[in-house]
Amino acid sequence: VGTAAGNVIAVYSPQGGAGVTTIATNMATGMMQEGTRVLLIDADLQFGDVGVFLNLQSNANIVDLASSIRDLDEAFLENVMAGHPSGLKVLLGPNSPEQAEKVNPTDVVEVVSVVRRFYDFVIIDLPTQLNDMTLGVLDAADRIVLVATPTLPSIKNTRVMLDVFDALNYPKDKIMFVMNRVSQENAGRAYIPIEAIEKNLKRQTNGRIPLDDKTFLSAVNQGVSVIAKDVGKSPAKELISLADTVKRTFAPLEEEEPQFDEAPKTTSRLGSLFR
Repeated sequence: VGTAAGNVIAVYSPQGGAGVTTIATNMATGMMQEGTRVLLIDADLQFGDVGVFLNLQSNANIVDLASSIRDLDEAFLENVMAGHPSGLKVLLGPNSPEQAEKVNPTDVVEVVSVVRRFYDFVIIDLPTQLNDMTLGVLDAADRIVLVATPTLPSIKNTRVMLDVFDALNYPKDKIMFVMNRVSQENAGRAYIPIEAIEKNLKRQTNGRIPLDDKTFLSAVNQGVSVIAKDVGKSPAKELISLADTVKRTFAPLEEEEPQFDEAPKTTSRLGSLFR
């Protein structure tokens, strides 16, 4: 096995229904090419939908990996991962909310720190809740794809998150801002023009994904990514462009070892942030 680049990309939105799983699954698929190892992790421990979106089932999931992290090797990793027909490797979330209780916040961060050694790109589908697990993964990520929709609640929450990232001293280029469910007509008074959003947030979009419920629902019902259906049409071409944009921010192979905190923090990250 050659050296893996170990690039970690967290996909996150503070607003439910923004399309994080859609972005994460298609980004992971879009980054796949010959010689590139890609892993998609469903870190929404209570209600993750990656398995539903890609029509995947597995007897093993992130709970098994978290409980055996000390004994992890590549063979064990292969047995835990679910394999999509496209070739994408997926680490599924727990089968039930009560099973999620077996996973500690630091376990997920430790899983990420270990599996990145074996993959060039690790894409993580994060839940909306801002807690110690989410913050730990956001810390460990090389890039954060922050997903919003052109509605007032989403923009308000996105502004809050940008302030949080500033408070955490994240570098500006760590954050990539994506507008999802963009209507060409911006139909309805509830939708805000993208240019106005960019001006308000003082942040340019790195990607704009068109609103197309029919195409997205069709892909989910078939258990395939949107970009597997027709790469030349919207919204597939915008999703492929986003994957390429994120990919280009990385060097071909990063030589330096990823840095992690030596010991897990015992106090709440969230509490200390807002104290």
